[in-house]
Amino acid sequence: MHIRLEDIEEQIAEKLVERLCSPLNDFLLDNIYWKGLFRTRKRDPNPDETAAYLLRSEQGNQSVNRTVVGLLAPFFVAVPLSFELGMLSPALSLFSFAAVYAGGASAGMWWAAKATPIARLKKKVTVEELRAVFPLLSLTRAERVYCDTVLFLAAMDVEAGAEVSLHDTLRQLNSLLTQSRKLEDRRKSLLPVLGTNTLAELQNEFGDLGSRLDATTDAVARDSLQQSLRMCSVRMENARAFEQGLVRLNAQQEAIVHTIASVHSALARMQIASEPATAASAADISHTVADMTQQTYAVEQAVQEVMTLRSS
Repeated sequence: MHIRLEDIEEQIAEKLVERLCSPLNDFLLDNIYWKGLFRTRKRDPNPDETAAYLLRSEQGNQSVNRTVVGLLAPFFVAVPLSFELGMLSPALSLFSFAAVYAGGASAGMWWAAKATPIARLKKKVTVEELRAVFPLLSLTRAERVYCDTVLFLAAMDVEAGAEVSLHDTLRQLNSLLTQSRKLEDRRKSLLPVLGTNTLAELQNEFGDLGSRLDATTDAVARDSLQQSLRMCSVRMENARAFEQGLVRLNAQQEAIVHTIASVHSALARMQIASEPATAASAADISHTVADMTQQTYAVEQAVQEVMTLRSS
């Protein structure tokens, strides 16, 4: 299946570009020995890393060659033309040289830009490049399962109709991974709140205040304790809501991981089936991911509403 850089989730794509477009002597940004008289790196590249390096090297050479040709070719075209026109007018000669060279050099630079590593990645990211980069990345559980699924998709051989549906599935997985990150941010925002307002601690505090109230006969002290009990009760309700929100977020994050993993498993079944991957099978996978995306959005909105209500 044809995978382009823009098909991959934005943050993962940025990490791919960072690794695959790094300078050749530091390619993949890992402690890999590539070449040179002095061995200063720890390890040799594996076959996938070597294949990615060779592709990057070839692309770099092509870009340099196109740049040289793009700058020199217009010069050799402009010089004889301006010389011929110079027989008529020196001013016309200078103008023609500048116009021809500027136009030719601009076209040459555009041609050279089409051969840069980033330009090629926008057309296609190879399976070898994905296999080279993904193990080097520090990823969350959801991101790791997502990357495994992208790698599997890139290696699949599917019919045209199925590929369209699978590209749609990949876009939905991108959205699902983005939502997973939002849930994680929401979860982290809840942790400081719960750190000083755990339900168990507040229940103990409520019970202690109640005991003190029962043992107090002074009217002023009783009013103060009753006010404290009311405020503690409100805090308990907030803590109960926040803890419930945290449980929902954790459960939904887990569901996202399993959904992405189930897509991976479904793709594997498509590959080992007696018939090739079909558009119908791919569409079924797409519907599953779409349902989980809607469910995740609903959970996020529900938790947000609870937090807004309790914070107001």
